[in-house]
Amino acid sequence: GRVTVTEFFSYGCVHCFHFEPIVDAWRKSHRKDVDLVLVAATFRPDFAMLARGFYASQVLGVTDQVHEQVFDAIWNKKRPAANLAQMADLYASLGVDRDKFIDACASADVEDKLKQAGDIMQAARVAGTPDLVVAGKYRVLLSGLAKATDAFKVVDYLVNLELPTPALKPKSPLSRRPTRPRHRQVVAGL
Repeated sequence: GRVTVTEFFSYGCVHCFHFEPIVDAWRKSHRKDVDLVLVAATFRPDFAMLARGFYASQVLGVTDQVHEQVFDAIWNKKRPAANLAQMADLYASLGVDRDKFIDACASADVEDKLKQAGDIMQAARVAGTPDLVVAGKYRVLLSGLAKATDAFKVVDYLVNLELPTPALKPKSPLSRRPTRPRHRQVVAGL
């Protein structure tokens, strides 16, 4: 069996920018039977524009090469990406063909991906970013964690619960420290 971990994010979210190195470290070390799926948030007009760029990069097959660079361009280099022309300039500065990028942004494939993202977000009741959902049924409430790096301890715990035959029943990743009332909601079913 396989388990899917979905990260809801936006390039326009500073919290996602700070969370990305943690996601990247986990992505490089997670189990082989786990799929990480990125869903670009569309619930704000500025996020929807950036989501269009993300899905255009998927259509063009360059997401892996530019994903972290887009965060860096927006947050460290202060590159504007408020409209299609600015976003095309940003992606072109990262080596993506500007005209192909603009065409991809207007494609039916990107429109379909934007609609799917909205549907997935609504079904998962995502209201903010970053957000993590494991196996389509557990949301990791990042606000209830002492530090962001704990998120993937919870994710790993949930992944181990979902696998068909875990070697050992996993211990809760939060059982090692005293819990305060806010920790009771770290993991909630959807």
